[in-house]
Amino acid sequence: VSQEYGANLYDFKTYGALTNFIINNSIIEQSSGVFPGSGNLNTNPQFIDTANANLYVQPTSPAIDAGNNISYSGNLNTDTALNGVLRLIGSNVDIGAYEYTSLLISQGVPGTCVSYSPVLIDNTNNNVWVPLTDTNGNIVAELKANGNNLGVVNYSLYVHNGQVREDGSGRLYLNRNITITPQTQPTTPVDIRLYLTNFEFEALKNAFNSQGQPSGVNTINDVGFLKNSNDICGAVIPGTATNISATGQAFANGYFIAASIPSFSSFFFSNSTFSSLPLTFVEFNVKPINNAVLLDWKTSNEVNTNKFIIERSENQTNFITIGTQMAAGNAVSHQYSFTDMNIASIKAPIIYYRLKQVDLDGKIVYSKTINVSLKTKNEPLFTLKQNPVNNHIDLSLNLPTQQNLDWIITDNNGRVLKNGNIKASAGNLNISIPVGSLVSGVYYLSLQGATFSQCTKFIKQ
Repeated sequence: VSQEYGANLYDFKTYGALTNFIINNSIIEQSSGVFPGSGNLNTNPQFIDTANANLYVQPTSPAIDAGNNISYSGNLNTDTALNGVLRLIGSNVDIGAYEYTSLLISQGVPGTCVSYSPVLIDNTNNNVWVPLTDTNGNIVAELKANGNNLGVVNYSLYVHNGQVREDGSGRLYLNRNITITPQTQPTTPVDIRLYLTNFEFEALKNAFNSQGQPSGVNTINDVGFLKNSNDICGAVIPGTATNISATGQAFANGYFIAASIPSFSSFFFSNSTFSSLPLTFVEFNVKPINNAVLLDWKTSNEVNTNKFIIERSENQTNFITIGTQMAAGNAVSHQYSFTDMNIASIKAPIIYYRLKQVDLDGKIVYSKTINVSLKTKNEPLFTLKQNPVNNHIDLSLNLPTQQNLDWIITDNNGRVLKNGNIKASAGNLNISIPVGSLVSGVYYLSLQGATFSQCTKFIKQ
């Protein structure tokens, strides 16, 4: 894309036919050779529609924020872009490639397998990323055929309506699967990007199976996908699924998982090994004792467990290691305990603990995080009676004096969704806050009175 020539696109043939043709401060994608000029960016711009010379770029494009608004003093072609705006705006140059920032990850239709309009991949687009989108233009997946002519590519999206799914072996997998069926299967590997939302990732990350075992997902790099042997778009994994080596990356309102695959079928998301975790945390408790905190936990089904690393945090985000306990390794059931003797200097009213299980093969899994209050006798503290919640947040609270309480519910972006006020008496109280109008997701409840202020996270089912 050259700013000197009206932001038109030139292929190598066009460039070679011109004499004294110098390109500066432009995006150039080429496999070999060097264009004369300076300030160029040699990369794939990641256009949304490569068939249109007035192009939008994807949110992941390396072209975004690569340039500046310094005026160009040469001759300018001031034809209009797609939206009718002149490419010469005052003394600044608009090169005609707009960031397509509205592109989001498709939400699908819960409980339904939805098929979308097919795309054609032939020799005109078999070496570029081709987006697969829903009826609203939101992204489902992307394909780069790497020279394979796939023909008409049909695709569908299923989103499960309910808890994270679990197979018969206790293995957890995401509430989303994508089926892709080309007219012609590739003869050489193709590249693929499969998209999932932030909410879906958090649900898998925080999920425990029916035996109380965690999902094994802590970051997006722990997520992989499974390739099934058929193209059935349904609620469960049919038949045998094969693990595909993949990498994850943040995108808009979620992430994508990228990999190279030999053929197409149905794809499911899970932890990268799609294995149930052998160890189960049956119990995990913490209790303050004078100027110390006692941690005790009970496990079952220990298989090749090496050790437990005990971690503490004052803000539920930044954890430090405070001790290590070697594991029994292979035991039907085992009880452990650890005493944190170093809390006298901690000023935070609440501290948080978690256990990091380390297996002999290096695999790491975290327990749930639990907190303990270091409050003085008259300091109030509220606790949720259950979490996740359904139509109400039920909490217990102890107040030293009668006071007005202001409560606010916010989302992950800090937006206030609900708020209210409660006139509370002194002593032990039970309070119920209605949340039935909230959609399923992660939220934060802040409660503030005359003598205290506290915030806690909760999950609305």
